[in-house]
Amino acid sequence: MKILIVYGTTEGQTRKISHFMEAILKDRGHEVTVSDASETPPSPASYDAVIIGASIHIHKYQSAVMHYINHHIEVLNKMPGAFFSVCLAVASDMDEEHREAEKITNDFLEHAGWKPSMTKVHELSNSAILERRN
Repeated sequence: MKILIVYGTTEGQTRKISHFMEAILKDRGHEVTVSDASETPPSPASYDAVIIGASIHIHKYQSAVMHYINHHIEVLNKMPGAFFSVCLAVASDMDEEHREAEKITNDFLEHAGWKPSMTKVHELSNSAILERRN
């Protein structure tokens, strides 16, 4: 399978997670391209699936990720896709912070009009993963 991973990052953690996923997917025999959303990533049209990731920084995701999704929305909504969110708030013991991170993610995807098959929130502190399937 040919998979595209597009990411936006502020401090580099989302880039690290993207390359970690790349290594796992390549070990499983997939062809993987990883691209920073701020560096003109390829169109998803020539891929079998897409994974897009971004980090929450001051209650927002990187604008380059929104621009990429908006530019390719028709293709993205016709193919298998996943969105992963990197967020320090997930490390908190406070349910309110978890709900806020989930709301930011849901609002972002709703505003973008993208309906990925799966959404994940990654904790920055120890890379624990909370999963929410759509």
